[in-house]
Amino acid sequence: MASKRNNRESNNFLSQMLSFSLGPVFGAVFTFAASYIITWVVNPADVGKVSMFTTSLTLITLVTNLGLDRAYMREFSAAKDKNSLLFNCLSISILSSSFISILIFLFRESISDFLFDGFDLLSVLLLAFILPINVFGEYSIYVCRLNAHVRHYTIAVLSERISYLIIVVLAIFGIRTYQAIILARFLSITTKCLTGFVLERAAYRFQFKWDRTIISKVLKYGVPYMPALICSWVLHSMDKYALRMWSTYEEIGFYSTAYTIVSIIAILQSAFSSFWTPLAYKWYDEDKDVRYFEKVGRYITAVLMICCASIIVLRNAIFHLYKPEYMRSADMIPFLLFVISMETMSYVLGCGINLKRKTGYNTLASGLACVVNLIGNYILVPIYGGVGAAIATGISSIIFLIIKMTVSRALWYSFSLTNYIINIILMVGMAACALIFGKWYIDSLFLLVFLLYNYRSINAMFNIGISFIKEKFNPVKSLIWRKV
Repeated sequence: MASKRNNRESNNFLSQMLSFSLGPVFGAVFTFAASYIITWVVNPADVGKVSMFTTSLTLITLVTNLGLDRAYMREFSAAKDKNSLLFNCLSISILSSSFISILIFLFRESISDFLFDGFDLLSVLLLAFILPINVFGEYSIYVCRLNAHVRHYTIAVLSERISYLIIVVLAIFGIRTYQAIILARFLSITTKCLTGFVLERAAYRFQFKWDRTIISKVLKYGVPYMPALICSWVLHSMDKYALRMWSTYEEIGFYSTAYTIVSIIAILQSAFSSFWTPLAYKWYDEDKDVRYFEKVGRYITAVLMICCASIIVLRNAIFHLYKPEYMRSADMIPFLLFVISMETMSYVLGCGINLKRKTGYNTLASGLACVVNLIGNYILVPIYGGVGAAIATGISSIIFLIIKMTVSRALWYSFSLTNYIINIILMVGMAACALIFGKWYIDSLFLLVFLLYNYRSINAMFNIGISFIKEKFNPVKSLIWRKV
């Protein structure tokens, strides 16, 4: 009986993950296609300028949200009036982003000179106007995720990626500059925003009335999150600003192209985080056995490590599809993989911090990792360029994960760290050997080691997958037999 219940729980978990994977998986195909086209028609320096625009948009969105997007996700499950919760969080974020947009316009010359190495009024105006739209678009995705509306989530994600690819293709026939790519980004985000709003319009049927109780509660949770979020952004984006200050736009272009390949792992991250955050809160509120959390931790670690190892093995083959000058990007991939993989693992291994509402520790983890990141970039970027930025960011990402899972373990319960530490050590060894020797057979040997070490988790996931397929296939099989 218990075995059947465990299988049912595992199947439900896998079903949710596979369902939420559809949007990111297909979206990644369109994103990769757009990136591939851009690298052939736009020079690396312009690719670097687009990266500076995107990185800045991400930072400013984090700041203007005031952590209320995280508070919205945390309080959604327990909220009696979910529409009112959405209005209070969204309205403050929109007002905050609109204020920052005005500041961007007022300081347009200085901002433009830093981001684009000259005055570019169009790109700065697009940055200012897209900010509140992007905030709204992010909330529209959260609404889909939290309501478990998989179809709406998939459509909203794909609407952005498909429109981006289409607009990029159309734009480059007219203007082969970074402004065309930035315009494509602006229009694709707007498309996502409108699509999400239309699909989840019922959630926006709220009274335009602020609730002091809700505002006080979400600010109390969200604002302490702000330093951690900003530090997290610095941890994952300081590399591009370091390259801007101590290297060239061309190097930023190579770096951002490498990150596009690394973002293959972001498919898994996006799919996993889409349902894991609300599910973790739900399991905790229902006093679910911690063994469920441990299983998720082992499984996601195994999948991430094997995916990362596979990308390292294939990195040179992938970049043979690009213009020859982009082969330099292949050397940046091994340590860049730690950025997404360590963050994804922290969703499970560090979730005790958020479950116990001790969000201040997120700031501690991010802050210490940021210090390492800044020092590493300062030392390595002037010497090694993008490769140095990748090493600094990768090492700081590992430190970030270790701090978060250690603190989470102290706050919540004492789970074993052995499996995770060994996997991380193996991945560091593989990344270092890939950078130093660059031999495919050494990379392949490490991949084999990962497969052997994580065999039990892989086998368990395989059995869950078979059970899941049988569960989904049997009703169809029975229907066919009845008709025959």
